[in-house]
Amino acid sequence: MQNLTRSAVCVNIVIGNVEVIHKYKQKKEVNQMETFGILEIKDFAKMIGRGKSTIYDWKNNGTLPANCFKKMGGIWYVKIKEVQAFMAA
Repeated sequence: MQNLTRSAVCVNIVIGNVEVIHKYKQKKEVNQMETFGILEIKDFAKMIGRGKSTIYDWKNNGTLPANCFKKMGGIWYVKIKEVQAFMAA
Protein backbone atom coordinates (compact mmCIF):
# COMPACT_ATOMS: atom_id res chain seq x y z
CA MET A 1 0.00 0.00 0.00
CA GLN A 2 1.69 3.13 -1.09
CA ASN A 3 -0.96 5.79 -0.56
CA LEU A 4 -2.68 4.95 2.71
CA THR A 5 -4.95 7.49 4.30
CA ARG A 6 -7.97 7.23 6.55
CA SER A 7 -10.27 7.89 3.59
CA ALA A 8 -8.72 5.84 0.79
CA VAL A 9 -6.39 2.97 0.10
CA CYS A 10 -4.55 2.64 -3.19
CA VAL A 11 -3.70 -0.95 -4.05
CA ASN A 12 -1.38 -1.99 -6.82
CA ILE A 13 -1.10 -5.77 -7.09
CA VAL A 14 -0.11 -7.90 -10.07
CA ILE A 15 -1.77 -11.30 -10.21
CA GLY A 16 -0.80 -13.42 -13.16
CA ASN A 17 -0.70 -11.02 -16.10
CA VAL A 18 -3.27 -8.66 -14.60
CA GLU A 19 -2.24 -5.50 -12.81
CA VAL A 20 -4.95 -4.33 -10.47
CA ILE A 21 -4.91 -0.73 -9.31
CA HIS A 22 -7.89 0.16 -7.23
CA LYS A 23 -8.79 2.94 -4.84
CA TYR A 24 -10.99 1.60 -2.11
CA LYS A 25 -12.94 3.73 0.31
CA GLN A 26 -14.59 2.08 3.27
CA LYS A 27 -13.82 3.10 6.80
CA LYS A 28 -13.93 -0.38 8.40
CA GLU A 29 -11.60 -1.91 5.85
CA VAL A 30 -9.18 1.01 5.96
CA ASN A 31 -9.01 0.75 9.76
CA GLN A 32 -8.43 -3.03 9.57
CA MET A 33 -5.63 -2.49 7.14
CA GLU A 34 -4.00 0.43 9.01
CA THR A 35 -4.21 -1.27 12.37
CA PHE A 36 -3.56 -4.92 11.58
CA GLY A 37 -2.40 -5.11 7.95
CA ILE A 38 -5.22 -7.50 7.12
CA LEU A 39 -8.52 -7.54 5.25
CA GLU A 40 -11.32 -10.07 5.25
CA ILE A 41 -11.22 -12.14 2.07
CA LYS A 42 -14.53 -10.63 0.92
CA ASP A 43 -13.14 -7.09 1.32
CA PHE A 44 -9.86 -7.98 -0.40
CA ALA A 45 -11.86 -9.47 -3.29
CA LYS A 46 -13.87 -6.25 -3.64
CA MET A 47 -10.70 -4.22 -3.48
CA ILE A 48 -9.05 -5.97 -6.41
CA GLY A 49 -12.23 -6.45 -8.41
CA ARG A 50 -12.42 -10.22 -8.15
CA GLY A 51 -14.99 -12.57 -6.70
CA LYS A 52 -14.64 -13.92 -3.19
CA SER A 53 -14.58 -17.46 -4.58
CA THR A 54 -11.57 -16.55 -6.75
CA ILE A 55 -9.58 -15.54 -3.66
CA TYR A 56 -10.54 -18.80 -1.94
CA ASP A 57 -9.44 -20.68 -5.08
CA TRP A 58 -6.09 -18.86 -5.00
CA LYS A 59 -5.73 -19.77 -1.31
CA ASN A 60 -6.63 -23.42 -1.88
CA ASN A 61 -4.59 -24.02 -5.04
CA GLY A 62 -1.50 -22.13 -3.89
CA THR A 63 -1.69 -19.21 -6.34
CA LEU A 64 -1.24 -17.10 -3.20
CA PRO A 65 0.82 -18.95 -0.57
CA ALA A 66 -0.63 -20.01 2.77
CA ASN A 67 1.35 -17.38 4.68
CA CYS A 68 -0.80 -14.71 2.97
CA PHE A 69 -3.84 -15.87 4.92
CA LYS A 70 -4.88 -16.00 8.57
CA LYS A 71 -8.00 -17.48 10.11
CA MET A 72 -9.31 -15.78 13.23
CA GLY A 73 -12.66 -16.46 14.84
CA GLY A 74 -13.80 -18.53 11.88
CA ILE A 75 -13.10 -15.71 9.40
CA TRP A 76 -10.32 -15.83 6.81
CA TYR A 77 -8.20 -12.72 6.38
CA VAL A 78 -5.61 -11.69 3.79
CA LYS A 79 -2.30 -10.35 5.12
CA ILE A 80 -1.64 -7.44 2.81
CA LYS A 81 2.11 -7.16 3.45
CA GLU A 82 2.57 -10.89 2.79
CA VAL A 83 0.74 -10.55 -0.54
CA GLN A 84 2.90 -7.56 -1.47
CA ALA A 85 6.08 -9.43 -0.52
CA PHE A 86 5.01 -12.46 -2.55
CA MET A 87 4.19 -10.30 -5.57
CA ALA A 88 7.51 -8.46 -5.30
CA ALA A 89 9.54 -11.70 -5.25
